Amino acid sequence: MRRLERLGYSAIRIPTSAPGKISLPDVISFHNPHGPALALEVKAWEAFKHKRITIPAWKRGREGKLEPGQIIKCIEFLRKMYPPNIEKHAGVAVKFLLGSRTKSPWIIRFVDDPGDLTQLKDVTASIEDPSDLEVSKPSKRARYIMKVRRERRAG
Repeated sequence: MRRLERLGYSAIRIPTSAPGKISLPDVISFHNPHGPALALEVKAWEAFKHKRITIPAWKRGREGKLEPGQIIKCIEFLRKMYPPNIEKHAGVAVKFLLGSRTKSPWIIRFVDDPGDLTQLKDVTASIEDPSDLEVSKPSKRARYIMKVRRERRAG
């Protein structure tokens, strides 16, 4: 939220992790005075253990039925709360954890509203992906870690 506020957005965090009747994104943000409006799901990801994170558009419910995932809930929230003439972005903000002595980078991945939500695909992010909204630059240590990973893959 602080990083969005530095970019001129008004932001609010809604710390809910339990499912309920009302689906709210983790962060709701609006860039005054004319937008865009953002609805973001926030994830923390250990970059050393896993290279990529995948946030499913659809998930299997208890009875095996497909249910909307968190990204779809973000899109639905934006559709309900903002008029069509306001620019809107739903997405995922992932903080890639690199250890206690390293400034962890944030990657924000936006998802286009396909109109028909059944067509929405899963969202994946890696620490090496560019962010759709530049909220932070990787620290010197994070850049070194990414460089070592690239060299290992190439060699």
